[in-house]
Formats: sequence, C-alpha cells, structure tokens
Amino acid sequence: MDKTAILVRCRTVGPIERDLARVIRDDTGISPVLVVNEARADAEQDGFATLALTRDRLAGLGFAGLPDDWAWRCGDLCLYLARNALPKADRHLLIENDVLFLGQALRRLVDLARHPAAEAGAVRLGLHDEAPKYSRGLDRLGLDPRAGCLFPVVFATAALIDRMAGIRQQALALGLRRLNDEAVLAGAALRHPATALDLARALPRDFRPRTFATNPPLLREALLRTRPEGAHHPVLPLAQVLDRIADPSRGYGRHRLRRVLAAAAADERAQIAAALDRAESPAG
Repeated sequence: MDKTAILVRCRTVGPIERDLARVIRDDTGISPVLVVNEARADAEQDGFATLALTRDRLAGLGFAGLPDDWAWRCGDLCLYLARNALPKADRHLLIENDVLFLGQALRRLVDLARHPAAEAGAVRLGLHDEAPKYSRGLDRLGLDPRAGCLFPVVFATAALIDRMAGIRQQALALGLRRLNDEAVLAGAALRHPATALDLARALPRDFRPRTFATNPPLLREALLRTRPEGAHHPVLPLAQVLDRIADPSRGYGRHRLRRVLAAAAADERAQIAAALDRAESPAG
C-alpha cells in the first residue's frame, strides 16, 4: 500500500485551517501537514505538523531566483518542500485552505489520489485550446504551452514531483519567473497524458464548474447552512469577505461578490452591502 501525504497550503494557521485539517484527519485517517508560507520555523499546531515555506529554505533545495510573488504564484514549491521533508511518502495531495469539502467528496478524492494508475490529478488538467496566460514559456522547456489546470486541489506521485522540480529549476535558470504552479504541474503530467486526470471528469459530482472555480467566491457560512455535496472553491468566511471589500487592491465589488450576495442571509447581506457602500463612497 502506498503512503499518501496530505498537505494543506496556507499563509497562517487559524480556525479555517484547523477545521480543514480536522476534517481531513477524521474523514481519511491521515493527519495532514500544514505548509505555511513564510513561517519562521516548523512547529506543531493543535496536534498537526507544520512545514515552514521560506525563500531561504527553498534556495537550499535548489530553487533560487524566485519571483517576488512566489508565495502566491508558485504553489508547486509546497510539493518540493514536502517531498524533501517526507521522503517516505509515495504520493502527495495538496489542498489550499479556501477549499471546502462536504459529504463524501474528500474520501472520493483520496481514493482517486491513491489509485495506482493515476500519476497526477487537478481540475481542468489537460491541453487547452489556447495557451493559458501563465503557461506561456513552456515551449522554451520543450513542453506544450497549452498545458494547464487549476491548482487548489492537486495530487502527484513522488516521481512526478521530481520531474516538476526539474522543470521549475530549469525555468528559473532561463528567467521564466512568470511560469506558475499550474503550468509546471500540467507540463510535467502531460508528458504521460494517460496517467493525468482531470478531476472535473474523474469526479464530476464533486468538482462541478459552478462550485469549483477561481472566481467568483462562495460564502462559507451559506455553504455550511445548505451543505451541498462536493468540493467548493474559493470559499471565504464573512469576516474575510468584509476585509477584502475594505482593501481596494483586492477589487471585491458587487459583481465579483454576486454569488456571495445571492446566498447570504439577510443580516450577512446587510453587512456586505454596508461594506460595499463604504468602499464605493468618495470618503471610502
């Protein structure tokens, strides 16, 4: 039987991250490792191991010359850190902290990730009609620039992660710093396309387009009330929605929050509307 490691990618460890970690442990029997961007040191948080993802540590693993936004753009770095720290793991499943699993979705995902015929999995993993924006440059590495996927939930074998690491290091050496995690995973996985799974096809009831996308976001409180089956992303709690409205650089306006507003309860909708009014007022 293979040894599968489950990783939670996060910036901090708070209630949302701890809740996700508990769900993973309770539903799968695997205690996840929290990979924390720019944390000062490895530690233990409420019984869960953490790995600190830092620029210096990555440089020591051979990943120097990272872009300024590496913590956001290069989620694949979590896999290389875990591969080094957990050498006995044959497979790694990486989940971002703004993913919510309801029903049996997580167990079905873990069963798929453990399947010996599956080397990699991600939503929309495959060759796209046009080269995704952040996959441009893969051709300089001898790979098809149409390769792409979404990165919030991915799994890969240890051997594939090693191939990904070579691609990332080669890209950095060539100055391809805008190449993102999705391009690296897809580029490596599609060298052997028969073993690369699009989760939207392999688990269609769990990774539906309307409930698993990059934007617009979903309201965590609303999903916990209605509890629709499947995986959902991006999922934000009300407090985080309000914080992002107040930050002009986030661009969280009424259109972007349309699904949040549609699902919110009356009191939640009132708080969001008031925050939007403040952000849109001249004084705001």
